[in-house]
Amino acid sequence: MRRIFASLFAALAVACAGSAASYAQEAFPSKPIKIVVPFKAGGGMDVSTRFLATAGEKYFGQPIVVENKPGGSGLIGAGEVANGTADGYTLLATTSGSYGAAPHIFKPPYDPETAFVPVISPGYTVMMLVAGPAAPVKDFKSFYDYVKAHPDTVTVGCAGFGDISGMQLAKAFKAMGLKVKLIPFNGAAETNANVLGGHVMYGNISDSTAKTHIEKGTIKPIFVFGGKVKRAPFDTIPSLEELGYKNGDSAYYRVLAAPAKTPPAVVAKLREGFLKITEDPEVQTMFTKAGASLEGVVADPAVLKEKTEDDYATYGKLIDELGLAKK
Repeated sequence: MRRIFASLFAALAVACAGSAASYAQEAFPSKPIKIVVPFKAGGGMDVSTRFLATAGEKYFGQPIVVENKPGGSGLIGAGEVANGTADGYTLLATTSGSYGAAPHIFKPPYDPETAFVPVISPGYTVMMLVAGPAAPVKDFKSFYDYVKAHPDTVTVGCAGFGDISGMQLAKAFKAMGLKVKLIPFNGAAETNANVLGGHVMYGNISDSTAKTHIEKGTIKPIFVFGGKVKRAPFDTIPSLEELGYKNGDSAYYRVLAAPAKTPPAVVAKLREGFLKITEDPEVQTMFTKAGASLEGVVADPAVLKEKTEDDYATYGKLIDELGLAKK
């Protein structure tokens, strides 16, 4: 009789545990979700993440809180998420450059190949080389000729060597055979401020950062990265491919990631919810008004894995070739 009761008790315990686990999965999220942006407030990644966060209550039933943790080309904030609790409540919003390039340049506080699982790529950000008030020339041909005649003297700002903006410039100028003086700043907003202030001649900044200044005429776009842009006011800017340097081009895409040990069911819920957010008309309007976009959203896990792993390998090779590693 004792054996029968023991067996029944064990079966009941297993059933209850299974029900509890199922309920825990169904109940996610039961508290606010925090997204760490490893850059200063005001840059393209920060702005786009805050747009996505506005729809948190609508699709998750919980608010989404955005927290800036800048420093180390995105590695400080990424390290906090990687080494935190893998329960789906703390996520990382970063760029393809910081996700795939920065760990090759600086020693990260985590294993970059195993620390994260990509949840979704919430579209592309258009980056562009712009000329500020201190720029000696403000069109591509004149720029090319001037840099060729003045190697290592033309200053070009970026949001860090390990940031996608730095990687884009390094790859593009290598393909063009041009030598410039790259000046790293702490984020896109700081880069833009130094371009506008005349502290650097040129800068690589995002569409949302550049829009108002292009319309005012305070900066002049030279070319865009990642292909031709079909939306105003960027549709008249030549792309690197149009200028004959397709091999020097590289895209900037956003990455929303969770710690690698986050339960698959939780990752799936996050992916489903954020995909719905990117499809929300009100969220899309926010992006459009800011001069940003939600083009090229990727939610397929296999595609995300291939994309991030390929970029990690590609940027690693480029960093080795350019001797940029600081480790």
